[in-house]
Order: sequence, then structure tokens, then C-alpha cells
Amino acid sequence: MFNATVLMLLGGVFYFPSILMVALVWVALKILRPFVWREWVIPFFAFIIFGLYWIVALVWGSIA
Repeated sequence: MFNATVLMLLGGVFYFPSILMVALVWVALKILRPFVWREWVIPFFAFIIFGLYWIVALVWGSIA
């Protein structure tokens, strides 16, 4: 789930409407897997980590 979310977020960097596909992660979890709270939280960690990388890239880009 983490890898799928990060790849969808990376796709959203290049084509913004594909960000809507991130919701498909939770739809797939609802359909395919029993409820395990850790699997539902993992995409949020992907958002946080990807956001931190994005912020660092923006800061480094403005410094150079």
C-alpha cells in the first residue's frame, strides 16, 4: 500500500488530476482486504513522507 500510494503521488506531481487515484487505495482495501487498521494508516505515512521530500526539494530549489 505504501508503494502504491507513493507512486500515485509521484504521478500527481506530473499530472495533477491523477492525485484523485489515491482514493483508490482505500477503495481497494475496502474491497479486497479485511479491516486491519495498520493497512489503512500506511497511506497517510506515505503522504507525510512524500510531503517532506517535496518540501525539501522546494527549499533546496529556492536556495540554489
